Amino acid sequence: MPKTKDPEVLEFETALLRSVGQAVRGEYAAVRTPEQIAARKRSRQVGTVESSAKVSPSIRLDVDAIDALKATGRG
Repeated sequence: MPKTKDPEVLEFETALLRSVGQAVRGEYAAVRTPEQIAARKRSRQVGTVESSAKVSPSIRLDVDAIDALKATGRG
């Protein structure tokens, strides 16, 4: 078997190594170490949770009550 590589494969490997080098240098994205990733906890930002949470109650109504409510408004 010949030891030469396909030109397309060589081009792919070159581009891949270039992009890895750019990532390591931090040119296009911040590089995070495993320690930084472990220290970062995923949670809601401060102020995104309301102080009074909403509750979704489930109630059962009589058919006559539903008909009366529908008659008083849209839909």
